[in-house]
Order: sequence, then structure tokens, then C-alpha cells
Amino acid sequence: MKEFDTYMVFNEEACTRCGECFHKCPVLELPLEKAKKEITAILENGKSKVLKKCVGCMNCNHYCPNDCRPYALIINKWHEKYLKNGLPGRAKLVLTLPYLNPYIHSFIIKKLPKEEKKWIKEWEENIKNPEIKDTMIYASCNLLVQPYIFQSKLYQDQTIFGSTALCCGEPLFRAGLFEGHELVAKNLKQELEKIGFKKLIVPCIAGYNMFKYVYEANYGVKMNFEIVSIVDWLYDELKSGKYEITPLNITACVHDSCWPKMRGDSIFNKVRELLEMCGVKVVELEHSRENALCCGLSAACSSYSIFPLLHHAKIRLKEFKKSGADIVVDYCGGCNWIFLIANSFSVKKKTTQPIHTIMEIVQMAIGETPSEKSKKRGGKIIRSLLGKVVKAYLSTGRYKIEELAKES
Repeated sequence: MKEFDTYMVFNEEACTRCGECFHKCPVLELPLEKAKKEITAILENGKSKVLKKCVGCMNCNHYCPNDCRPYALIINKWHEKYLKNGLPGRAKLVLTLPYLNPYIHSFIIKKLPKEEKKWIKEWEENIKNPEIKDTMIYASCNLLVQPYIFQSKLYQDQTIFGSTALCCGEPLFRAGLFEGHELVAKNLKQELEKIGFKKLIVPCIAGYNMFKYVYEANYGVKMNFEIVSIVDWLYDELKSGKYEITPLNITACVHDSCWPKMRGDSIFNKVRELLEMCGVKVVELEHSRENALCCGLSAACSSYSIFPLLHHAKIRLKEFKKSGADIVVDYCGGCNWIFLIANSFSVKKKTTQPIHTIMEIVQMAIGETPSEKSKKRGGKIIRSLLGKVVKAYLSTGRYKIEELAKES
């Protein structure tokens, strides 16, 4: 499986308009001739139903025989739409900008139990007064929503830091809001390099790709520290022999998130090797690896609406159930809580399989019992956001990111 770069410029000169990108897409599944017409329409007049139906799963970059980066074409069209029309009021919920707080994650955190807020407070203090170590763990926004995942002996010797003010801004990038995302990248470089660590362990695969590849490729923002994914770090920890592993002897279907697709087979293989070390047999889903479906989060990027998000998340949940595996394993913080929400939001749950992060699976393999809080976290998130979402949908007017910057 080939890698593809993260430079968000479509190579139109190399495009033959063959239509393979939209024909092989597991969401669009357009007949080949129709796919050819749609790619031509986007290139000639910037209009196509594809721009509304695309869920941003990035699979098209693999299907393109000429490495033209069709995903870049789509999100740049979303960017043009933003420049022309601005953003609806409801989009403020997900604008993870350094000068715009609170947003969706901070609303959730306010409703967390006192003990979890205490942990987050300690991680925020580690930004201001860090116990300087060569290596630190970055608790991204998605992990701040589920801070109990770090309560393990795996992390007891590690210094963790995190804050909603230090989000990687991935939703901005996926929506084509490049101006805001560049601000986030520059702010993070400035703030993180102040802390002084030499290696950063990133539990969220989306954030890992932002730090390691996307910021530099698109804005020339390069971090001065080593960046390691949680998957690689956990793999090395188990390989080191520090922990006694008890095989779990269960089956799992794996949700492969969007970002690992950029790195070819490397992360896909490492996740499966890690699960094998834990005694977990993988049952491959109908759509996996480079053909995997998005959790639904990016499905909202063209409309800034929660409804396509829930729709596509439920499609994925049904696929989990169909696999017959004992459990579901994911390795992206955002995917995890999106699935928990979507499953809780349904009158009848789409799957009864436990949904675990790869971090929780490793905990189980070394003899720990992961927190029971995951089972109820989806419902808690829904209750903490319901009023905010309704208010956001009732808001009127449109705005630009730079206007918010001036107001702050």
C-alpha cells in the first residue's frame, strides 16, 4: 500500500479525469462514466454532488493512479465555499482556535466528574510548571473528554500535559479552513517549544499527523522535538518486557481511522501486531485499512451539521455488529467518543459490542481493568452538549474566522 503526502494542492496537470477516485470510493460508489463526469464538473465549474456527499475519508488519494491528491481538490473547494459564504453560527462549536474558547470539548469538560476535572487541572499546571523531562505525553482535546484512559501504571512515570487551548485544530483542516488551522499550528509551535521536552508522545493519531506532517507540509511550521504515536510507544513498551502480558483470547474488529492512510501500511500493521501481542485476534471489517470508512466526524465538514456525522457513524456501527467480533477497537480519540455518542443517540443501539481504544486493550493485557466510564460517556457527552447544539442551530448570520480574531 502506497503512502501519499499531506500537501493540500491538487495536481491537475497529472489528472486524466479517469474517475477512479469517485468510482472506487466506498461512500460514493459512482459508476465509472458518472465518476468521470463528476471529476470533470468539479474541475471545469466547481460544482458536483460529490462536494456535498464526500465524508473526507481520504481513500480517494489511494485510488488515484497518478497521485493527483483528489482529497486536496475537494477540501480546497470547501475552502473556496467558505471564502465566498463564510461560516454559519453553529460552526463556532467546533472552531478549535487558540483565541476562541469555549468550544465543544470545553463544554463537555465542564460537566465531567470532579475527579476527572482534577486530573485535567494537573495536566494544565504541567504546561506552566512542567517537571521537565525529555519525554512528555500530550493529552489532546479528545483525550481530555475521556481523561480516565490515562489512569494506568503504563503512564505513572510519564508527565502528561493538556489544555483545550492547545488543540491541534484538525477539524479546521478537514473543513478546509486553512487560515484558522495555520494560526493553530503557529500557536502550538510557540507554546509547546516553551515547555522544553525533546520527545512528544501523541495518543491521538489525528494530532500525531498534524504535528509530524501536516503543519510543515502546508504552512512550513516544523516542530523542534521528536513526535511519536501512542501506537508505536505502546508497542515498544510491551516489547521491552517491563510488563507481564496475559493473552486476552478475544476477537476484535478494528476501526482504521482516516489519518493512518497517509503512511501506507505502517500504522495499520503496527496496530494489528500490538493486538496480536495482547492475544486479540482481528476480524477484518468489510471496509478496513485504506478502504476504511470515516467515523462520521469529517462528514460534517461540508455542511457544518451534526446530522451527517451521526448518519455515517451509525453506518460504521452496523458494520462493527455485522463482523461478529467480541469487541471493537479504535486508535483515534475522536473516533472513539463519536462512536460512543452515536451508539447512545440511537433509540436502539447499533452495536452491543464494547468499544475500546487501543490504550484500554493494552491495559487489559497487563492485568488492569479499564474504567467502566466509557460505557456511559456517550450519554454524558450528549447531555452536556444538547442545549449548546440547539442554541447553535438557532443562531443566525454568517462570519469569517478573521472577524472572530478581531473580536477576541
